[in-house]
Amino acid sequence: MFFLDLGAREALARKGSFTSSETGHSGGGGENFIRYQDTVLDPMREQAARGAWLSLNVAGMDLCPVKARG
Repeated sequence: MFFLDLGAREALARKGSFTSSETGHSGGGGENFIRYQDTVLDPMREQAARGAWLSLNVAGMDLCPVKARG
């Protein structure tokens, strides 16, 4: 199992759109996404540690690290 560790604000900036389930069905605004994702992040980190998941902190990483050659 892979766990890509990323804060909610950066995830929203990268993603741009989201589903109702990603807000905990609490509304459609970005702040609802951030609030819910912030709520579930620590339990997910704990589950990753207990479950021996491969965890990678992707904060600040380039979205497209492979550049096309021209």
